[in-house]
Amino acid sequence: MQVTNLSQLVLDIAPAAGTSDMLVPMSYDVSSGPLPTLAGELEVEAENAVVAGQLPAIPHAVLLPVGGTVMASTTDPPVQLTVGEDAGFSRRSFEAVAWASYIVTNIPGESPANYYQTIADCVNDSYDLWNTLKQKPPPSLTDLLLKSINAYDSCNELREKVKEYLESKGRQESLEEEAQLGGEHADESNWDTEYMREEQVHEDLTDLR
Repeated sequence: MQVTNLSQLVLDIAPAAGTSDMLVPMSYDVSSGPLPTLAGELEVEAENAVVAGQLPAIPHAVLLPVGGTVMASTTDPPVQLTVGEDAGFSRRSFEAVAWASYIVTNIPGESPANYYQTIADCVNDSYDLWNTLKQKPPPSLTDLLLKSINAYDSCNELREKVKEYLESKGRQESLEEEAQLGGEHADESNWDTEYMREEQVHEDLTDLR
């Protein structure tokens, strides 16, 4: 059985209690929202880098990022899986969406490969700051982008990459204006609305026979 996460949340997926199902994570190549093509590619690459090597909250689970897939099998059908939101990495995933949008509004046509790791470094370093997403309602994405740029060296390194690109194209950089554009583009995904929903955990039972 293949499970694909097309939600806007990062999920923990694990065998249900008392079962011995085997889980194998697959590649992640699906964008989570209605973002431009470049932003979608950059978003997924950054999300993968953010969650790489991290441990899921549920014991014996695998972390299933947005667009991720996992193969599940068992020698004693049916497969029994427990799937739940990982709130912490869902927030980090949203950070990757916001930063991907910020980059795309400034460097259209550039290769995402040049930016996804710096996005991941910024997201990981600014995680405590981004916990303010727990607020109801959550703060604006523009404010979060600006605060993270001002608070963390890794985010400033990311901004410098954008700045260098803009200078090479003879364009003027206005940090506040560019963050506003990035926030507006990220808002198009309505991620914050999805995120504020109550965490839901359910059991997925599938008979492979």
